[in-house]
Amino acid sequence: MRTSLPTLPVLGGCLAQQELEEHLLGALECAEDDGTMDPGPVGVRLGRACLHLDLRPDPALFSFLLSMMVPYLEVLPNGAPQLSGAAGLRLACADEDRFVLRRWDGHGCLVLHTDEYGAEMWGQWTVSKPWEVWEGSDVGHGFEPLWDREDLCDQETDTLLHPTDSETARCSRSLRQHLTETLPEDLRLTHQPRSGGIQPGTRPRVLIPSPRSSGAAELSPAELVPLDGPVNPSSLGDALAWQLIELLKAGRIRAGDVLIDHVALVTKIGGRAAAARWAQLVIEHVAKRYGLLRYRRRRPTDPAGRRPQDHVWAVSEAAVIMAGIASAEVGLHERRNA
Repeated sequence: MRTSLPTLPVLGGCLAQQELEEHLLGALECAEDDGTMDPGPVGVRLGRACLHLDLRPDPALFSFLLSMMVPYLEVLPNGAPQLSGAAGLRLACADEDRFVLRRWDGHGCLVLHTDEYGAEMWGQWTVSKPWEVWEGSDVGHGFEPLWDREDLCDQETDTLLHPTDSETARCSRSLRQHLTETLPEDLRLTHQPRSGGIQPGTRPRVLIPSPRSSGAAELSPAELVPLDGPVNPSSLGDALAWQLIELLKAGRIRAGDVLIDHVALVTKIGGRAAAARWAQLVIEHVAKRYGLLRYRRRRPTDPAGRRPQDHVWAVSEAAVIMAGIASAEVGLHERRNA
């Protein structure tokens, strides 16, 4: 007796999945109009609650689709933020071989499979796009990524509360029909094999310059990453110095920015216990050994924090010059201790 093969789902199983596929269909149509699809996707796997697309042979298309779909704000010269991309869409996972897109509430699943070239092209876009937007703009205008944000911004909320006429189900059905007619089903396109599920959300690994206004800003613990290794005043100081250097290079901090809560900064790098014992030593280590920080009188334009102090730790005026020397010294120190 001849058994028939199971048919692929012709429609996403929930509204969230259908919305993701509607956005993907629109991005694919734009790519085709722009001549970006060469050679295009080579495999697909469809489920009721997910859609996998193999884009490994076409890193340019992978980066293009992400840039068309992920949401971000462009702050225009007139001061009105303009939303681009799909409101509420989030990059839930950004690995070297697959990027997972979901709605902000966790529903729906679109997996774009790529390789190191696709991930590299996406990283290049995240760096070049802000400066493209900033070109010709005044200070304080620029670019704000939303694809790793936990909540919705005002512009996304307004868009989702006042949707335009949409044929979501038709778009989902049309996309799936087109993919099944033109691409082979590839059962190797799966979620992470160890757990069988989607990894929790991770931030993109590329530093993205944030819009800056004139005057000093606060160095936030959110800019720092924890130290992976032994924790002591010297290692914490070196880790903080290295991260300050990278932030200076990326344009995320600049001379004059203040450390309102240096204990919170050291806590982010080494944990609460280390910060309670060595926070002041760590800051002095960075200031005295590398010249990246200095203790100065607080200025009227400085961010005040909850308890304004007469003096603050700040990124030194010589930090840009000292960064090259400090970078070499931190690297040499790490090699000696390896």
